Amino acid sequence: MTWHRSEKKSKIATVGTDVACGGDHQHAAVLLTRGIASSDLGHFTRAVTLLTEAMGALQITLPHNGADPQFPDCSVEHDRLSARILLSLSYPTHELGRRAESIRLLVKAEQLASHRSLGQLTVVTRAQHGLLLLREGLVTDAIEQLNGAAQLLGDAEPADRCKILINRGEAHNQLGDIQSAIEDFSHAFVLSRRYELAELEFAARLNLGYMHYLAGNLPRSLELMPTVEEAASDHYKGVVGINRSRVLLSAGLVADADRTLVEASAALERTEMLTLLAEAELTRADVALLAGNYQLAQTISHTAVARLRRRNNQRATALGELMMLRADAEAGTRTDKLVRTGDRLAAVLNALGLLDQAKLARLIAIEHSGPNVRGRPRPLPTISPGQPLDLRLYGRLVRTKLAFARGDREAGHRQARAGMAELIKHQAQFGSLDLQTSTAIHGVGLAALAVTEEIAAGRPAAVLAWLERARAISSRVTPVRPPEDPITAELLTQLRWVVSQLEHEESDSDASERLRKRRQSLQREIRARSWSVRGSDSIDPTPRMGEMRAALDGAALLTLFGIDDDIYGIVLNRRGCWLQRLTTMAEAERLCRRITADLDVLALSYVPEPLRASARNSLARDLRTLDQLLLTPLSLPDAPVVVVPPGRLAALPWADLPTLKGRPLTVAPSAAAWLGAHARFRNRSGPVVAIAGPGLGRAEQEVAGVAQHWLGCETLTGTKATGEAFLSTINGAQLVHVAAHGHHERESPLFSSIRLVDGPVVGYDLDRVAQPPQQVVLSACELGQATVRPGDEALGLTRALLHSGTSTIIAGVAKVSDEGAADLMLDYHRRLATGAAPAYALADALQAAAEPIPFACFGAGW
Repeated sequence: MTWHRSEKKSKIATVGTDVACGGDHQHAAVLLTRGIASSDLGHFTRAVTLLTEAMGALQITLPHNGADPQFPDCSVEHDRLSARILLSLSYPTHELGRRAESIRLLVKAEQLASHRSLGQLTVVTRAQHGLLLLREGLVTDAIEQLNGAAQLLGDAEPADRCKILINRGEAHNQLGDIQSAIEDFSHAFVLSRRYELAELEFAARLNLGYMHYLAGNLPRSLELMPTVEEAASDHYKGVVGINRSRVLLSAGLVADADRTLVEASAALERTEMLTLLAEAELTRADVALLAGNYQLAQTISHTAVARLRRRNNQRATALGELMMLRADAEAGTRTDKLVRTGDRLAAVLNALGLLDQAKLARLIAIEHSGPNVRGRPRPLPTISPGQPLDLRLYGRLVRTKLAFARGDREAGHRQARAGMAELIKHQAQFGSLDLQTSTAIHGVGLAALAVTEEIAAGRPAAVLAWLERARAISSRVTPVRPPEDPITAELLTQLRWVVSQLEHEESDSDASERLRKRRQSLQREIRARSWSVRGSDSIDPTPRMGEMRAALDGAALLTLFGIDDDIYGIVLNRRGCWLQRLTTMAEAERLCRRITADLDVLALSYVPEPLRASARNSLARDLRTLDQLLLTPLSLPDAPVVVVPPGRLAALPWADLPTLKGRPLTVAPSAAAWLGAHARFRNRSGPVVAIAGPGLGRAEQEVAGVAQHWLGCETLTGTKATGEAFLSTINGAQLVHVAAHGHHERESPLFSSIRLVDGPVVGYDLDRVAQPPQQVVLSACELGQATVRPGDEALGLTRALLHSGTSTIIAGVAKVSDEGAADLMLDYHRRLATGAAPAYALADALQAAAEPIPFACFGAGW
């Protein structure tokens, strides 16, 4: 965020009683105030009109032929006001594309200030000149002007000091001097707080947050950076939206970044800030690129570049062309044209001092070109550890691809391992599971290259090792227990109350609309606070093959994964490791959707028997088909199974597939996640707790039945089953059984909830439990489901529980009837209480059930 010259209204109003020269000073001062306000809002045409009228009120003429404005021999006060008007007019004139005219206005203001020895205005005009040069992309010249202004800070008002520091900080940022930028923004932040300059404090905080993002400290960046809702005008909503979306994008929060940019673009379209609007469009193209929507990225970037070319800003246009190049490369634009464009852009960006961006353009050209005319590889740019993560990872990807292409497998794997290590280090800085899972998207291409190479080499054990290195990385990040945060606790309590009130309001009432907006606001604030938690910066090593075999003992590990649209399966047990291509992801997902739909029909008690029979037959047929596609070719041994599915198939009722029916089975996001849960799993003593939520048929009866199997079982029913009572009671429990309605929140998975008497307990509440329970049984629909993030990281309530330290979760992956769930759960606890391990008890209970019931064991099953 940069700042142009803006006077305080109270200051302007005191100017203008001098009558030593012609003109209406008071009217000119009023017009100046109104013009500045319009300029601040990005309404530049209106600002120019008002400020030109102010010039007329002082009898200042600006000839149409471009000559300098003429001034009569007037008093000091008249010239001071004239200089202020010229100074204020220069910025909107510049933003409307009239660059030469804006510089003439500014130079004349500088001449007036110098001639009259108006020290304060001399500082400001020099700073404004620096800002205009910065807007043109002439960063080195801008720094020279801003340094000159900074040397005269003692002559400036506090607000102007802050603005000079903010603009110089932005210039340092554009030159890549992040530390100097942080120093200037920090100084501005301190000054603005000291003098209670709220708007400038907002700007300094935004810029400081963005610099911490560039320095690689995303938790601190997200803690500092304001939201679009906090911005006071459309101008600043746009600036905040652009910067915040870039940070969100770096964190892999693609959908959040896109929503933020939609808000920013809508705000900027209400202004005349066309350069900023183009920046927002280019950032949206970046979002589309990361989401895999290459054609949309092309369309948006081409539109933005056309807009920037009309503005004649070489720096911004070059950056826009770089985004266009990236989009064209991913969309498969003709290679020779791509290489020529990449080489040209690398030279342009390098000349502009945009060294990181120049290296990116060069890497794109190298990736898509063969050897040079002499048959030698083109020299690769040097990339240091301090450069942005996306550039470092892309550099690793290009080096990996080139090494594999020349047959140097060792060098290729070395580059790929180094890249994944950098990504893991990046993920380990986050204490938030939300951010840990979302950032996996940045390593997808690199991991796919290595896995594909090992598949071609026929090395299943090496494929499995790579999958463990790249998949569900968050399960290997050493978790942190965030400090007790009373603000977050209060926000969660408020959220519980708001949701409970929504249940009693008419859906189309005004009160309901207010409550829905309040719920959205609370969820955004809770989520944003979680992002600022710093991670452990440590990660567990990738599990070794011998370690996995020893932990499996007589069981088998089945890992399924997708490469492009193909699904492969790997089986590991004590006797060996084998790999097989199975089917397409599209076909498996199609069958999975049909299976879920049939299970949902069977869960409804009011469905007529003929329709139930049809659903039952369809379900059996699709389960057999999917079994033949996914499992039959793998020749699974007759043993307990740990299934590590791709995220897109995580919610499949695996226990109902014919090959797996009746055998102990558990589902995990990775072998490392299963090993961790297995290591924690033990039959330790501790309280058993059973909770009944409201509105669920047979819930209290189910809780009473569970309690019969466990001596001293504590029960929470009726008005006792509150959120706070739940969180307090489960702390340190051996076993927790929850009979309550559940809901999986697809958009924000950590707001997936268990409904209690005073509202929902959500995934974020789990951070408040100091000693997570050993086993959690969720006798509720849907809570075994997960949202799959780009990067194949699945996130939902079961993942949150595993991350918090719970070893075993029993949960439904689709809708289930109240009666069917209650009967299954009572049978499960009966078997569990006799000493059976969770996966064994669940397998036998499911085998004995009259109808297919979509429950699964997650984590450690034995």
